[in-house]
Amino acid sequence: MIDEIIRKGTVSAKELRQLENAYHAPEGCVRILDATFVLPGSPEKPQENFNAHRIPGARFFDIEKIADPASLLPHTVPTKDVFEAGLSALGINPEDLVVLYGQHGMTMGPCRVWWTFRLFGHDRVCVLDGGLPEWIRQAGRLETEPPLPCAPSQYRVKKVRNELLVKRDDVAAAMESGLCPILDARPRARFEGNAAEPRPGMLSGHIPGSLCMPASELVDPETGTLKLDEELKNLLLQTGFDPDHPDARKTITTCGSGITACVIALALFRQGFDKIAVYDGSWAEWGQENSGNKIACGT
Repeated sequence: MIDEIIRKGTVSAKELRQLENAYHAPEGCVRILDATFVLPGSPEKPQENFNAHRIPGARFFDIEKIADPASLLPHTVPTKDVFEAGLSALGINPEDLVVLYGQHGMTMGPCRVWWTFRLFGHDRVCVLDGGLPEWIRQAGRLETEPPLPCAPSQYRVKKVRNELLVKRDDVAAAMESGLCPILDARPRARFEGNAAEPRPGMLSGHIPGSLCMPASELVDPETGTLKLDEELKNLLLQTGFDPDHPDARKTITTCGSGITACVIALALFRQGFDKIAVYDGSWAEWGQENSGNKIACGT
């Protein structure tokens, strides 16, 4: 079961309950991380929510803190040293199976951290399908007492998959060539330039030639779980994405700040595309006022 979970990138609440009860093998433990992220201006306080109730044994992965401290962009992918220090403080070992969940589902945070783990070569990682709401619906237990401190580890990265990360110049080259699909996970109104960005100082619109694939459309509206493989395939086809095109495996995903872009990356991972790159700076970099980047509006 473990290999299948890793292959598809997600674990159901039912499967996690089985792992919670049975999987404490010598080759690694199940480590559950709350990877919730909220947009700027949100009244939600993920750390406080985590302290109040969580999946038993869970630890909190702070996307804002386990990030590159030198970057001027929000929650930029951490350096190798920062990633190692963050996972060591959480007591994670390279052989552990890491399960990531979100307090409100799976789109805001967990997929981003899943991608980050894979970037740093940790393949034993998956996202709880539907997040905490689905766990509760499936009668999963919760802890409500204050979280206990965890014993630190000495986590070391064995390899870095640089092909999973692209920067502005890579995106500009892909835009100009038109050969590499660029999929944007932001809501359609923001993509078309009809809604303001949540961060100040940002223009509206999208990268010319990019395709609109809102992350919210990839999950079931009732359960919050990732849609079935055939549904995902059809959604991607409707955007104009051709999975059979030779350059489909070079696809770049983008969003507001590199969070929901990883939902598309996970959906494509489920379709067999395991080297999809994420534009880490995303619109927080591309759409800055006076950036000089080309911007399109409309469909």
